[in-house]
Amino acid sequence: MAYPLTGSTAVFGGFLSELAADDQPHRFLFRGCEVVSGMCVLVLALRARVLGRHFWWGMLWTALAAFSLCTLLDVIFTMDCAPTLSAECRALERSGAVSLKHRIHTLTSSGAQAGINISLFAALFLSRVTLARSGAAAGTTGTVGPGAWTPARRKRLRLVVFLLTLGQTLALAVCLIMYAARIPGVGVAQAVAVLLASIWFLVFGRVLAQVDPAPAPVTGTTR
Repeated sequence: MAYPLTGSTAVFGGFLSELAADDQPHRFLFRGCEVVSGMCVLVLALRARVLGRHFWWGMLWTALAAFSLCTLLDVIFTMDCAPTLSAECRALERSGAVSLKHRIHTLTSSGAQAGINISLFAALFLSRVTLARSGAAAGTTGTVGPGAWTPARRKRLRLVVFLLTLGQTLALAVCLIMYAARIPGVGVAQAVAVLLASIWFLVFGRVLAQVDPAPAPVTGTTR
């Protein structure tokens, strides 16, 4: 998509956030996509919040909420310009002449990436510890549809979450190494990481939609 919209493959040499920079002609399209993404993940966070009370559920919904918040803030604190596509912008960055919102964007983008990774690892443990323990994804007595969580299906879910976590982590690592070593194509590695994260949101979103909330614990009982 980036090639026909920008007219140049040079954008793949930088981070995807540059597509929404203030000096880019199609910035509102990419900002709109970020808003939709942030709101969809916020729904997942709220859903995860009511499903379980133990540590990994808490980690999951908090990380999802952090990703959602940081993604929405990305739209507010946009970059002034695209340094990969503009020598003038690169000079402004080196001299520190960019605006405050340009600098804040680095923090919000980092927060969004951290939210993705933490939620992936939380889901990895959740799928192994909670979903694998019984047919109740809430970890107590919450249930799903008849036959939804057969041993074979739980095993497939664990494998999918593991592969997505591994792939996204490797893609992020490659992206950071390429950026630090100034190797061209950082945007490609980041695009792969974003694609894998998007697949993860779809997969676990479907799981969350099928899980019934856990009932409140009975007062005076212990486990």
